[in-house]
This record gives sequence, structure tokens and C-alpha cells, in this order.
Amino acid sequence: MANVIDYYAAYNVGKPLLEEEIEAQLHGGVLQGIAQVLWEGAIYGDDGTPLHTTLADYGLPSPSDVTYKVLTKGLNTPSILPGGLRGIGEAGTTGALASAFLALEKAIRAKTGIRIKLNRTPVTPSYLHNLINNQF
Repeated sequence: MANVIDYYAAYNVGKPLLEEEIEAQLHGGVLQGIAQVLWEGAIYGDDGTPLHTTLADYGLPSPSDVTYKVLTKGLNTPSILPGGLRGIGEAGTTGALASAFLALEKAIRAKTGIRIKLNRTPVTPSYLHNLINNQF
């Protein structure tokens, strides 16, 4: 299973109101994006019946999975909106999803010399095994 070592995020929320809330929103979003790539997945049978019965079956990360550091840097430029504000919304989530995919693709290429393209979540060990073996 892949482990995240460090995660770097830059953000622009315009005029920050509560800096600690921005940090919390980014950290939560980063966890959500990485979790979608590495762990979370709703599994269904061929007939469309859900095979997961609880959230535990869904693949949520545990505290031991979240040992990485999230380092953030604000580059705030006021917007033209009243108050100069921008939203933080899904900033952590969307960046983490793409970053996790790219990091896995690059790590696999560096380790094996095989270039693969990930195209679904979660990226489970069995999914990676099938992708790598189908390259030959």
C-alpha cells in the first residue's frame, strides 16, 4: 500500500478571515482527496447490489494512515468581490486527488520502469498488480 510522506499545498483565499480555519479546511480536504485515491470505494456486485454494508467496508482511512505532514503556504491576493474574499471550498480535495494519482504513477515508473495511467479509485494493490501485469 502507498504511504504519503509529505503534502505541500498553496492556496489563495483572497483576504483571510480566520487563518486556522483555512488550515483546517485544507487539511480535511487533503485527507479527503488522498483517501478517495487510496482507500475509499463503494463496491457493487454484477447485479448492482452494494457489497459494502457499513462505512467500515467502504474503506475509510484510520488514524495510522494519516501520519503525513501537510505543509501549506498562503499566497493571498484580494478578489474583486466585496470584502476581497475568495472561497476555500474544495481546494484541498481537488488538488490532493490529482496529486495522489500523479505521485503513484511516477513512483511506479521510477520503481519498475513501467509507465501506467491510473483511471479509477481506489487504487488498490490488486488494481495496481493488474495494471502492471497487463503492460507485458
